[in-house]
Amino acid sequence: RLTLRPRDTLRFGHVVDLDPDTGIPLRALTLDLENKLLERFEFAEITISPLSASYHDNSNSLISTSSEIIPGYFRINDEKEKGILVVGDGFSVASGFVEPLPAGVPLGEGAVLEGATLIYSRGVFGLSGAVLISVMGEIPLVTARLLADTVRPAQMGS
Repeated sequence: RLTLRPRDTLRFGHVVDLDPDTGIPLRALTLDLENKLLERFEFAEITISPLSASYHDNSNSLISTSSEIIPGYFRINDEKEKGILVVGDGFSVASGFVEPLPAGVPLGEGAVLEGATLIYSRGVFGLSGAVLISVMGEIPLVTARLLADTVRPAQMGS
């Protein structure tokens, strides 16, 4: 059993039960900040095939160990011209999206947590006009808010 306990409020806890012979994860639990179960994955059957001959190390991977964007989270992909940001902490991944705020939609914020998956949206006004910033991932609300704070809407159009 592999237990991952966060030392901050920016990530969820995880418990992963591994096969003792192969190390393959057989069950994974995601826990909130109060250790309540958010999500459970369990495999009833696993078939292992030999590695494909086409497998190779891709040195052009999108995964980067570039600078932290918030404590413990690193940029995986950043496409400012498309309004996309993807970050991860080595275990969880969150995606951020920026798009023009539809006419008539008020500024403000909202969030929905379904299992361990959070969707957080915030309408803000920047130099380029009103935009909707959305963050989605298996992250706590405080992390989604911090990620949304890193977005610079005025720069998205430039």
